[in-house]
Amino acid sequence: VGLIVCDLDKFKAINDTFGHQVGDEVLIQFANALRSSVRDSDCLFRFGGDEFVLLLTGLHNKSEAAFVAEKVLKLMQQPFDLSAVKAQIGCSIGIAMYPNDGENDIDLVKVADTLMYKVKAAGKNHYVFNQ
Repeated sequence: VGLIVCDLDKFKAINDTFGHQVGDEVLIQFANALRSSVRDSDCLFRFGGDEFVLLLTGLHNKSEAAFVAEKVLKLMQQPFDLSAVKAQIGCSIGIAMYPNDGENDIDLVKVADTLMYKVKAAGKNHYVFNQ
C-alpha cells in the first residue's frame, strides 16, 4: 500500500485573487486529474483545503507509487483553464509506504504530509519518499 499526499502549489494565490468560486474550479479540475491517474481499486479523497490523498493498493514496490506521482506531476504541467484566468499550477507530493513508514493510516498520513512539506520547502512541484 502506498499513501500519497498532494498539495496544490499556487492555490492560495488564485483563491485570494479570483475568489472562492474560481478556487473551487481549481479543486474540481485537480480532483479530476487525480482521478484519471489512479485505478478504480485505489481511493482518492480531499484531505482539507487544497490537499488530496491517494491510497494506492496492491503495489509491489515503490516504483509503482512513483509512477503515479510522475503521472500527476505531468498532468499538472498543463494549464488550468478557469473562468477568470488560465493558470499554471503545480503540486507537491509526499509518499508513504506501508509497512515501512507506518503500521496504520494515521502514521502513514503523518509521514506523507511531512514529506509533502519538505517538497514545498525544497522548491515545490516534485515528489519524495522517506529515506
